[in-house]
Amino acid sequence: MYQVYLFYSILFCIFAVINNYNMEKVNLQHVQVPNDMVDHNLTIYDQLIYATIKRFQTGVIKNPKVSLKQICDISKVRKGDVIAGIKRLVSAGYIKILNANQGRGKTNQYAFDPYKKFEVFDYKFLDKEDLTAKEKAYMIALQQKMFKDIPGKGKVSMTNEEISKETNLSMYEVSKLNRSLMEKNYLTILSNQIVDKKTGLKKDLKVYDLEGLEQMIIWKLKDHEAQLELQKEINAQQKEVNLQQEEVNQEIFKRLAALESSGKLNEKLLRDNQEKDREIRELKEKLNNQQYKF
Repeated sequence: MYQVYLFYSILFCIFAVINNYNMEKVNLQHVQVPNDMVDHNLTIYDQLIYATIKRFQTGVIKNPKVSLKQICDISKVRKGDVIAGIKRLVSAGYIKILNANQGRGKTNQYAFDPYKKFEVFDYKFLDKEDLTAKEKAYMIALQQKMFKDIPGKGKVSMTNEEISKETNLSMYEVSKLNRSLMEKNYLTILSNQIVDKKTGLKKDLKVYDLEGLEQMIIWKLKDHEAQLELQKEINAQQKEVNLQQEEVNQEIFKRLAALESSGKLNEKLLRDNQEKDREIRELKEKLNNQQYKF
C-alpha cells in the first residue's frame, strides 16, 4: 500500500508542475548576424544587407532566393551600395551566390557559411520606421560590444574613438549617430561612470534602450531556452513516474493474483470441510441405524 500511496503522491506533484508550467507564447522570429564581421573590412551597411538577406532563410528554405529590389526595399539601402555590399560579403566568405551567372538585377539564390558566435535581431527592430538604415546598421554592428546584464538595456563603456575602430566608422559619424539616437530617446549617456583600466581616467557610459529598439528578443530567447530545459526536466520526471507506475502496477497485479489464488484455496478448503462434514454426518447416521437394529 505504501508504494501505491508514494506513486500517486509523485504523480500529483508532477501534474501540478505541468499545469503551472505555461510556456509563454511569444514571437521568436529573428535574424542571426555573425560577430566580428568588421574584422573582414565590412561596412555597417554590409551587416544590414546580410541581415536583410538572412531573414528570407527559414527552417524549410535553407538557401533563399532574394532579388535586389527586395533587399533595397526592406533595408532602405541604395541599389549600388547593396550590389557592392553583396560582393564584399561573398569575398569575405559570409555568403555564396548559387546562381551567379544570372546577371546583375536578377533574383539570386544565397547560401550562408556557418558561424559560431552571433547576435540576434528581431524583425520588429529591422522594420522600425523611426530608424534610418544607417542607425539600424550601426546598432547591428555595435550590439555585440554591449554588456547586457539588465534586460532591455545595452551598456557600452567605449569612447567614440574606440567605437569608430570597432565599426569602421569615423568618429564624426559615431558622434552623429549617437546624438541622433539620444534625440529619439534610444540612448542615454552617463558622464564619468567608468574608470579606464589603462589610463585611470573616467569615461562615459552609453546605455542603449534595447527594449525601445524592439530588441527584447535577446532575453526572450534566453527565457525560451530556460523553459526548454525545464520541459526536459519535467519530461525526465514524467518518465520516472511512468517507470514507478509500471512497478506499482506489477506489484498490484501480483497481489491481486495472490488474493485470487488465496481465494481459490479457501474455496477448496471450504468444499473439503463441507465434504468431510457430510461424510461424518453420514457415518453417524449409519452408526445410529446400527444401534437401533440391535
